[in-house]
Amino acid sequence: MRILTQGAYERVRPVGTLIARWYCPRARRTVSALPDCLASHYSGTLAEIEATVLAAEQAPSRAAAAGQLRTEIELPGALRYLDRLCQSIHRTLAAIRGLEPAHFTAVAPTLQAFAVALGSDTVLMCLRGMVARYLPLLPTPFGFDPRRRCRDTAVPRFQHQAGPQRWKRKTDVRLT
Repeated sequence: MRILTQGAYERVRPVGTLIARWYCPRARRTVSALPDCLASHYSGTLAEIEATVLAAEQAPSRAAAAGQLRTEIELPGALRYLDRLCQSIHRTLAAIRGLEPAHFTAVAPTLQAFAVALGSDTVLMCLRGMVARYLPLLPTPFGFDPRRRCRDTAVPRFQHQAGPQRWKRKTDVRLT
């Protein structure tokens, strides 16, 4: 089975980054080759996301962190964004603890604790290489699973149906 080239698309950030895309006729899906340094389903790099979550972990409060990190939007929106991002990263770290118990059983699911355990400042980049086989199961922006869903479905919700469009024609409605 041959995989066909589908072209490339440009990411919003980092500016000028092109992501290659292919189509698999057998699976009827498109796949993209996301570089290890980029976040999945988020603009930017893993290093930027790690810096944001680390700043939130070290800040005296989430409101203080949100006010400094997301100055272009109002505080309630910045708090929601920061909470979702931190929860996603912390859920990922907790899942990695379960997937790699030999390395991380005693490690708290925070970037600071994982940095100490790994002896590295770039936690997410190191972990992406260590748990590469689990990336389809881990939540974004670290992994590739945008939302938790049942794995029994043949075609996920976010995938377009294959084949020609079948437009339904509405019957004429006459107003009298």
